[in-house]
Amino acid sequence: MSNEIKLNPALDRLALKKAFDVNRRIHIPRILTPDSAERVHRAITTETDWHLVFNEGDKTHTIYPEQIKLLSAEKIQKIREAVLGQAREGFQFMYNDYNIYDYYLNGKNMDHFLHRFHEFLNSQEFLGLVREITGVESVKFADSQATAYGPGHFLTLHHDEVQGKNRKFAYVFNFTRNWQLDWGGILQFLGKDGNVEGGFVPCFNALNMFEVPQDHAVSYVAPFAPEVRYSIAGWIRETDDSHLVKK
Repeated sequence: MSNEIKLNPALDRLALKKAFDVNRRIHIPRILTPDSAERVHRAITTETDWHLVFNEGDKTHTIYPEQIKLLSAEKIQKIREAVLGQAREGFQFMYNDYNIYDYYLNGKNMDHFLHRFHEFLNSQEFLGLVREITGVESVKFADSQATAYGPGHFLTLHHDEVQGKNRKFAYVFNFTRNWQLDWGGILQFLGKDGNVEGGFVPCFNALNMFEVPQDHAVSYVAPFAPEVRYSIAGWIRETDDSHLVKK
């Protein structure tokens, strides 16, 4: 299996641009070559040590793998109850994370294959595709994180716009096999009337991309879901702020 990451050469870029222009969002199946998708899938499912992340207001908490092993079932349940309680009042998230961008900038785990994916995201091959589809020539940088949503994980309503981040588009590369709609984990888009006006079900080797800001959420993954929702996600920006990140 090759370690090279390549876009599917059969993509119809003109058709993709027309589709994106309708709602300024798009679902692109078979985005990578089959070998590329399989290699990323292997990395994200078998080669990644996950962190548990959740927020408390504006503060993000990260529990690292070695810390997770020390937590009792009672402590984990208390964390879940607190997170669900906070979700009743405002923005809240909880899922497993591997922050590729952060590790990459700090020179950690550089042999991890997901760091090759970060380099692919910032290549002219990928950014050129984004420019062709969106018509926005100014994009020049993408950050990245791998995510794994299991039962009880979610991301509530938000719009991704943060002052000074220069985010133009959000993206989600999907690496989930055989997901069913009833299991949750759906990327949902809300209209001005508060109703769901569209959504994308997790799948394998597909790219979801949408313009920022757009109101969206990832629906609660059901307790009976037998699989994990794997993806690599982040934002495509007009500026590279890596020099501002504390190392």
